[in-house]
Amino acid sequence: MGTLRIDLNGGFDQDVVEVWVDEERRWRGDAVTTKFTRDLAASIPLEVPDGPADVRVVLPDKGVEQTLEVAVSGDTHLIARVEDERLVITQPTGAPHSR
Repeated sequence: MGTLRIDLNGGFDQDVVEVWVDEERRWRGDAVTTKFTRDLAASIPLEVPDGPADVRVVLPDKGVEQTLEVAVSGDTHLIARVEDERLVITQPTGAPHSR
């Protein structure tokens, strides 16, 4: 088992946010808002099996979503941001690479 940590950073403003891993909803937050002093709205640790995983972040009230296939290995880190009314998911440099 690995830990997939997803940081919800900039651009969230009173949003309903869902995190799905391999078609299973694993987290939901209401009124998620970025704290500008830290550029962080939430940090979500999820236990997931090592190996490939499809990670999807959804803002259902806005009809916006983004999916990234990630190779989970031990501790794996992703960052999700809202930019220009779309979601962007990235994996920080130095983290295990997404596929």
